[in-house]
Amino acid sequence: MPRFDAIVVGGGSAGIAFAKQAAEHGAKVALIERDALGGTCVNRGCVPKKLMWQTATWRRQGLDMAEVGLTNVPEIDFSVLHKRIKAKIDDIRGSHAQSLKDCNVTLVRANAKVSEDGTVTVEGEPYAADKLILATGAKPAELDIEGAEHTVTSDDLFKWTSLPDSLAVLGGGYIGCEMSSILSALGVKVTLIDPSDRLLSPFDENLAQLAEANLKRGGVKIAFEIDPTAIKETNGGFEVIASGRPIVTAERVLNATGRTPNISAFGAFAARLDVADSGALSVDERLMTSIPDVHAVGDLADRLPLTPVATRDGSDLADMLFGDGGTLLDLDRIARAAFVIPPIAEVGDAVDAGERGARLSDGVCGAEGAEATWVGTGHNDQNMLTGFTLGGEHAAELVSLAATLIGRNETILRTAEGIHPSFAEELIGR
Repeated sequence: MPRFDAIVVGGGSAGIAFAKQAAEHGAKVALIERDALGGTCVNRGCVPKKLMWQTATWRRQGLDMAEVGLTNVPEIDFSVLHKRIKAKIDDIRGSHAQSLKDCNVTLVRANAKVSEDGTVTVEGEPYAADKLILATGAKPAELDIEGAEHTVTSDDLFKWTSLPDSLAVLGGGYIGCEMSSILSALGVKVTLIDPSDRLLSPFDENLAQLAEANLKRGGVKIAFEIDPTAIKETNGGFEVIASGRPIVTAERVLNATGRTPNISAFGAFAARLDVADSGALSVDERLMTSIPDVHAVGDLADRLPLTPVATRDGSDLADMLFGDGGTLLDLDRIARAAFVIPPIAEVGDAVDAGERGARLSDGVCGAEGAEATWVGTGHNDQNMLTGFTLGGEHAAELVSLAATLIGRNETILRTAEGIHPSFAEELIGR
């Protein structure tokens, strides 16, 4: 029976980070992955999304220039974009495989089964380890309505080699808003449907309103307080049904109602694991589940489902188990962004922060009606900075630097001058 210091089930950001760091500490590690290395982020999430977003942003800027007569409407060959994205993903997968090999991690490309007693088997062969690391990530949430089988998920979308003429998007969270903004900028007629009365519920209301305004300016139709009950196939497309009537007809329907931790991958063993209110596995300060020596990292654990958190938690756990100790990230300082066009981002607590600034980034190329940039700062009774909300062309880059200022006196924002005119100048607020 092959025996290891640790077995990792899942080769995404968290699993790879743990395996490499544990091996660097001298641990004998096996990483078992049945699919492509890199997990959701590399194959079905951040990487292809960001590459599509960049192209969509370029086209959006071209459309703005065309609107004011500076150029013609730009055209995009999506098949070429798909090939370039695939090539980038293949490079990253290869890099992960090589780095694991360089660290002497045993990479097993097969399906791992975990029995009820915690025994790991691969193609019928048992594997033994002192520590079991669960890192199977998350999967698209299932849509429990009639005709759900007619929908596609973001996992499917990134396999497209051509774009539909029209798309109905179910869900106004991260995935729904980002893909609506990106695909609309690439020329798809998009209708976004959500059962609530606002978009991007995890984000500050000011940022959500900014995103909504820019989605509409980009041509996205938004239908609030609509809860679809069925998807029906029609001639050349699908109808989204709610309250007994068709809401929209589109060539394809995207289920963007969220993602759920992939606990079911562990079968009967999953029943022994405590689950938090978030739907992810409950973990302690050492990322250990309710079963001793069984740890969970990444989207499977009750932390923030973000790639930087998954990566750091993976390496920090390896330091705890095989190094000189480690400390988990303070989640209050973790920034997040939604890559709509332009992006929005926030960190910490900046509730009811005020608006500052004007539309600066577009210059003479900007189309009329473009929304203003947004900068909000939060502070407590001691005038210490507690958070930031940013909306604008470079919000996703600025927010990480802004996070380092949390806990500092707000006067620090007035100790320097920004480049004029720039979005960063608005952050400093002088």
